[in-house]
Amino acid sequence: MTPPDPRNAAQAVLPTHRVLAAGIFGLQDHGAAAGLLGQAQVATTLARLTGPRRAPAGAGQEQWLARIEAMAPFVAIPVLVAVSDSAIHICDWGEWPGASRELTRFPRAASTAVVDTHRSARRLVLTDRASGYSLALTATVSPLNGAGRDVKAVLALLATAPALAAAPAAPAAPTDGQG
Repeated sequence: MTPPDPRNAAQAVLPTHRVLAAGIFGLQDHGAAAGLLGQAQVATTLARLTGPRRAPAGAGQEQWLARIEAMAPFVAIPVLVAVSDSAIHICDWGEWPGASRELTRFPRAASTAVVDTHRSARRLVLTDRASGYSLALTATVSPLNGAGRDVKAVLALLATAPALAAAPAAPAAPTDGQG
């Protein structure tokens, strides 16, 4: 079974919104993930992404838990980022059935989106200017990753919106007035 299309999955979760683009991003901050998803779902996701599907019985269970704990800093919790006319929606994401609920949203008119680029990696930081709430997400736009096309669509849509703030540029060189 192939995973559902992110845009179709987002539209199913957000039926009252017109979803313009959607892509899978990673939430590296597990504390923020626990706040959005709940600690149990984060633990289940980490276990799924770092080891065998089932915990072994007995002494092997301690080793299994230690492996999950050791790998956790390197694992991003997948979330669906969907852009509609009015908001940037963050939804949960699993291989199947995809998205099942909206976790939080950022109003497009009152939020900033800052994108940092390093080779094929992208770091998207969304900030609600009214509350100051911020969420950092990561993704790849590598052609080797099938989800890269969807991530590019989300980033392109945010780039055309007034909410996008460019990553801080290096300060301009001082001029001496001689043009």
